[in-house]
This record gives sequence, structure tokens and C-alpha cells, in this order.
Amino acid sequence: MSKKAKLLSALLFLLLAPAYCQIKGFKYRVPITGVSDTWHSYTLDTEIFGKLENGLNDIRIVGFGPSDTIEAPYIINQHLRKESLNQIETQLLNLTKKGNVWYYTIKVGAGKVLNKFDLKFNRSNFDYLLTLEGSHNQQQWFEIPGKYRVISIVDGQIAYEYSSLHFSNSDFCFYRISFSSANNPLLGSISAYYVSTDTGMYLSSSYKTTSLAIDRQLRTSVYSIELPMALPVSGITVICADSFDYYRKATIECLTDSTPAPDGWIKRYSTLTSSYISSIAENTFWFAPSITKQVKLTVFNQYNHPLQIDSIKVYSNIVSLTARFTKGYRYYLYYGNRYCEYPGYDINFFRDKIPENTSFVFTGNQEKLFETGSMEQNGNKSQEIWLWLLMGAIVMLLAFFTLNMIKTKQNSETN
Repeated sequence: MSKKAKLLSALLFLLLAPAYCQIKGFKYRVPITGVSDTWHSYTLDTEIFGKLENGLNDIRIVGFGPSDTIEAPYIINQHLRKESLNQIETQLLNLTKKGNVWYYTIKVGAGKVLNKFDLKFNRSNFDYLLTLEGSHNQQQWFEIPGKYRVISIVDGQIAYEYSSLHFSNSDFCFYRISFSSANNPLLGSISAYYVSTDTGMYLSSSYKTTSLAIDRQLRTSVYSIELPMALPVSGITVICADSFDYYRKATIECLTDSTPAPDGWIKRYSTLTSSYISSIAENTFWFAPSITKQVKLTVFNQYNHPLQIDSIKVYSNIVSLTARFTKGYRYYLYYGNRYCEYPGYDINFFRDKIPENTSFVFTGNQEKLFETGSMEQNGNKSQEIWLWLLMGAIVMLLAFFTLNMIKTKQNSETN
């Protein structure tokens, strides 16, 4: 092949490759409307998650212009719940006792707001009901309402302790904790905190447990719930109808894959978190989001009667994109590609320079794309025709140069 033919072949590849590679392998797309500025945000529709990979790697925003194709960089906002813990300096002033009631007085700096105490006992296996009070002068005490209970269970393989007091924001100078105990409870230290919570953005719904499987050999009970569609699940609250005290180890899993088998389906689950459910604390658990349509709760009963869990409240975090657009292009959101890697956009390292308040764009109807590489995936028909014409012209030129080479070779052999 002559140098001219090779040059034309390389030119053809460079012109067609960008448009092909950017959209290769994606199964779905939706048109984006309302682009009027450099920065815009978009909230993912709930119907999309069932077609996305779990890591949200397979999302691309592609823009089609008159003669080129570009990719709009974006960042993903998960809107997850976040807690920040600020420890407050305190001083344990004194310990007093009246009858079987023990009193602990804590001094806090003036103007300090707090909403949590952590109690550390120098013993195990206890169960106390506490009263919490606040005062500005240690003369007049005000009860801080709430149900305060601390408990420790150490028995064989079980080692559980809950010794935190959560209450509404308070700014007393002095606090007093009291509870009844026949023996010295050996309270070693008390730590105070101000917990600030960013509640995030969630969709929440309660679902009745659809199935209950009891394994008497493993002494477990398994509760399952089915979601109406695949969603990013990042938290649950277990709602138990039993009124007696309980404390059980539990594992929370989600369905990640299923394959057909002769006798049904083989389901694969991934562990979201392991913890304990009890009658003492609110049984709400947070974990890294995972896209799933089924959540499974396994409770280890030991020799106890299975719990009556009526429903499970599921929290699905809202996911949005913030992208940088270039005017003069028609944009599409492409998704559904299991072989995609997470794009390494530069704007991920400069999040502080992205405007906080950006207007939202919208999407149209979902389109299902043809097989990988199909030119039907191109969002600009004029560009598609132009590329085909260019390819045809280059092929004709290649054919001309090839025939010319053959003719020249034949003439040289004749001479």
C-alpha cells in the first residue's frame, strides 16, 4: 500500500473513532434538554437504576455537534447521610449516693451545646435505667426528657454494650446522671459530644416482609422484602412488633445477581452490614449504597423464639449529577454498559470551584440502542450522513490508488 493510501486510512480511523468509542457498548440513552449555561445538575430517575452498574461507572453525557462529538465531564452527588462528632471538654465533679440511687455531676464550659454522652463502665453485664438532668447553678435542676437505658451483655460468644445517651441540643453548665444500683456501678468516665447530622436526601418506604425462613439447625430466621424496582439502598430500619426485651446478632444483605437453574433460580447476595438489633436502641442501620431489588435480613436467634418483624423501612439515596456543558451541542445521557470504567474527569479534583447552585436540566423518553457500534447510536443524523459520505469517498480513493498500483506494476513487468 502506498504512503498516500496509508495516510488516508489513518485519517478515516481518526475521524470515526471518537464518535464510535464514546458510545460503544451502551444499551440506553435519553436526550437532555434545557442546557443554557456552563454548569447544570440532573437528578437520576428511579427507573434508570435497574439498568446501571452498581458503581455507577456506566454513565456518560455525550454531545453531538455539526462536525464533532464531545463528552461532558460530571461529578456524582450521592446525597448520603453524614455525621460529624465534636467532643466537648467536661469535668466529673462528684459522685453521691442516696439509698440505692447513684448521682454523677458533670461540669461543662459555659455556652457549650451538646447532645450526646458516652458512658464507660469498668464492669460488664449491667442494665440501668437512667435519669438525665441539667442545671445552670446546681440549685435548680431540670429533667431532660427521654428514655435512657444502658446495657452490657457478655456471655460466651456474645459481647454487646450500649452505653450512649442521645438527647436534644442542650446548653446547661451542669448535668446530672442518676440511676439505681444495689452495688457500685463502677462508672469510670463520661464523654460529652455535639453531634451534627447532615440528613442527606432519601426516598423512604416501608415494606412488609414477603417471606420468612426459619433454619432450626443454624438457629436463624431470614426475612426478605421485594422492592418495586431496583434502587440504591443505603439504609434500613427494622420494625419489630415484639414487646419483650431482645438482643440478636443480624446480617443485612442485598441481591446482586441471579441465574436460572433446573430447579429454580440461583441467587447471589452481598453483605451490606452486620450488627445487632435490640429492644434498647432504634434499629436503623446505614451502609454504602448498593443497587438492588431485594433486601434480606438474617437474625441469629440462638435458642430464642424468632422475632416478629412486620416490616422493614428502606432508605434509597437520591443521586444527582453536576456536569459542565459546552454550548452548541445536542446532549444525550448514555447508560447501561457493564464494561465501562469510572471516568477520570479533572473536575473531581476541583469540586470546590463548581458552583453550588446550578439549574437543572431534564431528559426525554428513553431509547433502547442497537448492538454495539451501531450508527443508530449517533445523536446527530447529519453527522452520521457526513461520516458515511466521507468514508465512501476515502474507500473510492483507496480503490483508485490500489488499481493504479496494479496497473503500474503490470506496465513495469511488460517493459
